[in-house]
Amino acid sequence: MGKEKMTGFPSIDKPWLKYYPEGAENRPMSQKTLYQCIFDANKDHEGDYAFNYFGRRITYGTLFDEIDRCAKALLRLGVKPDDTVTIMGLASPETFYCAYACSKIGAIINLISVLAGEQELVHYLNEAKSEVFIALDLFNDKIIKALPETKVKTVVNMSLAQSMPLHIKAVFNRKTKAVNCSDFISWNDFTALAEGQPPVEVFNYVPNRFSYLAHTGGTTGEPKGVMLSDDALNGVADEYRNIFDHKSQERYLNGIVPFVVYGFLVNSHIPLSLDLETIIIPKVDASKLPEIILKNKINFISVVPPYLEYFPKSHKVLKSNLSFLKVLAVGGDGLTEELEDNLNAVLTNPFPIRRTIQNSEIDMK
Repeated sequence: MGKEKMTGFPSIDKPWLKYYPEGAENRPMSQKTLYQCIFDANKDHEGDYAFNYFGRRITYGTLFDEIDRCAKALLRLGVKPDDTVTIMGLASPETFYCAYACSKIGAIINLISVLAGEQELVHYLNEAKSEVFIALDLFNDKIIKALPETKVKTVVNMSLAQSMPLHIKAVFNRKTKAVNCSDFISWNDFTALAEGQPPVEVFNYVPNRFSYLAHTGGTTGEPKGVMLSDDALNGVADEYRNIFDHKSQERYLNGIVPFVVYGFLVNSHIPLSLDLETIIIPKVDASKLPEIILKNKINFISVVPPYLEYFPKSHKVLKSNLSFLKVLAVGGDGLTEELEDNLNAVLTNPFPIRRTIQNSEIDMK
């Protein structure tokens, strides 16, 4: 599009199209739910690995089994299509099992921040009209205080330790104490609700149907709930599938919390849609990322810039062959010239890191 034809309205000018290959604008999108997207992509190789969680590798077959178990349990709790299930968790297998179980039965996914205070919890739960709330047991203290002001009938507790290898689980449980509440359903009791239940009838895709409730960060005013469709999220996954140079079972670093759309979509849904193995980190320590990247030979990284500050300073990185690294991307903030230069300096086969497009060029308001 020539400069003289630009109107100044991004929705009309679509300046982002210059970054896409020819024909991308008219390529048809997948007509599937989020669950159908990852299932269809991996149903023929269920022995491949979906997650690596503290060294425990979980196959796609196990992923689908656990999603099915959660779906049956949600149905047993009375969840119906278009009901909103609120999930408050960090990046752990259980968070993703629950999210995709919602999609499988047609419930709306509502991932909320673990940092939310008591009154924020009340707002999130009432805004979504949630009666089922799935949350990490680490935050039971504030959940107990918030519940009386909500319509929540059932709280299901998750634990970050649930899928950890035994030796790591033992250390985690010794160092971390959650507030127990007898009124909440434990994870094991929740999944036990699936026993003896009939096969789940998979919810069918509906064009432009609201299926995912996202939340803004409040940088342009009061935080708002944003109604997203399967099409909105799968459209991005489709684009990656068509232009992403990837091979099955390459490794993707999940370093962004799932309650941010960037985290769920780019760091979770996209790799699961491409038969990649996702390295899951519930809580990122930027100083330890270089070691994690080298140990797992991560092929794809997409994080916020501060998480990469230690990467070009690591002595191990400086002495390592980084040819396994195919994509190093940032989002959520601009990449400074200094950090870009430092990153390029340590890459074995230097490639230009595209600077984040500034808001002045693409204003998404």
